[in-house]
Amino acid sequence: MRNLLLTSAVALLLAQPAFAQSNPVQAAVDAGIAELNEEGANITFSGSEVGAGNAVTYRDVRMAPDDGEVVIAVDFVTLTPNPDTPGEVTITLADIVNLSVQEDDDEPPVEIEMLSEGLFVTTNWLLGAAGKPMVEAAADSLKFTGGSADHPVLKALDVNAQGFALSFNFDENTRDAAANMSMDNIVADYTIAEPGGEGEIRTYAEAASQTLTFTGTRLPEDGDEDDFEAFLADGGSFELLVEGAGSTTRMTSTSPDLPISMDGTSESGRMLISMADGRFVFDQSFGALNYEITPNPAMLPFPPFSAKISGGQLEFRLPVAPSDEASDVKMVIALRDLSVSDSVWSMIDPQATIPRDPATLSIDIAGKVDLDKTVAEMPMADNPMEIGTVESIDLNEILLSGGGARIEASGAVTVDNSGFMPMPNGAVDISVDGLQSLTQKLVDLGLVQQMQVGMVMGMVMAFSKPGDGPDSFTSKIEFTETGILANGQPIQ
Repeated sequence: MRNLLLTSAVALLLAQPAFAQSNPVQAAVDAGIAELNEEGANITFSGSEVGAGNAVTYRDVRMAPDDGEVVIAVDFVTLTPNPDTPGEVTITLADIVNLSVQEDDDEPPVEIEMLSEGLFVTTNWLLGAAGKPMVEAAADSLKFTGGSADHPVLKALDVNAQGFALSFNFDENTRDAAANMSMDNIVADYTIAEPGGEGEIRTYAEAASQTLTFTGTRLPEDGDEDDFEAFLADGGSFELLVEGAGSTTRMTSTSPDLPISMDGTSESGRMLISMADGRFVFDQSFGALNYEITPNPAMLPFPPFSAKISGGQLEFRLPVAPSDEASDVKMVIALRDLSVSDSVWSMIDPQATIPRDPATLSIDIAGKVDLDKTVAEMPMADNPMEIGTVESIDLNEILLSGGGARIEASGAVTVDNSGFMPMPNGAVDISVDGLQSLTQKLVDLGLVQQMQVGMVMGMVMAFSKPGDGPDSFTSKIEFTETGILANGQPIQ
């Protein structure tokens, strides 16, 4: 998007003070164009004119940088000072912007048109933002079309975004920033040929409302290690939140490397990435996913099949800098109700000897750690003990179920770090149901070897005792001062 809007927002790149001319907007733009041209931007225009409200219009604007990768052309760009807010300028441009993109000298360029309705960009950057630049942009619609049947890679492109909005604010003194971007709806339809191959992949995707929100305080200036250390020491923070509604996807491929067609739907999801108070957070959750896949029978002798999942979550919380007390850590991995169609099961288990109930994986682990180094110093540590110490581990839930088997574990362990070696103290309860029956069925189907199953079940029986039902085992693993016990018996 940055490249596609570059012509309409040339002035946004020019943090130049206005010269003493009758029209400060024109002075700033002309000066900025001259400076960019000295760097090889090659910006040209056929003429400029000043209209009502000191609005400046540049005609037949073209930018053809020396690198030759992107050439942008637009019939006109108009910059209008805001009479109510001194220093602000609104930029509008012709409804059509032409782009020519060439990434490989051996291939012809990709010709793309950007068609917009109601597009404008407002900024205080052009005339000097006094250390607090801002940008606001909006469009009723943005459409990108391009590609051609003759192009070796991009055969067709049609992307349409409705209700586009963008805002950005920055304070150069405090290095605080805030940004928002949203779209009411986006539809993408494109066809890409396999480079040097014979096939093509056509993808159609449609998504409802999408939003992105970013806030940051005391942001690093250069991003190097010293700057990041200062960012942590000064209490810097950031938060990125991405949210999306449901979407649909259709993909058809004639490529020998991917000989399938696929239809998919997904429910809403969200992703949060943040760093504040010396702690990093990654938290992603998603709703139901449903995919229908049809292999090309001429290339893959498999029947159509489907895969579904009711939802999932990935969550990681961990400290990134030392603190006065132990910090919380957390890891959550959840994939709920994963299932595949009977057409898949019938290829590996035609007699339906294995129960076909949905599978679930759930891992929820928490704990406390005491860091001695920041995250920037960790790669240089020769010994993991230099990084910090683990104070406790809580196994809130470990669950794996599917195929008629179920494995669960939970417990808590504290760690004594006062001696030469860390000494855990606590217990973990484990239960296993249906595993022996499932593994034997896998042997009967020829999917695993009897020796492998024997080793697994031997380990299970060695550290467990029979449970309440058939094919059920339980175990309590205890960590004590004298050693590790399994159901009260020392582990040799």
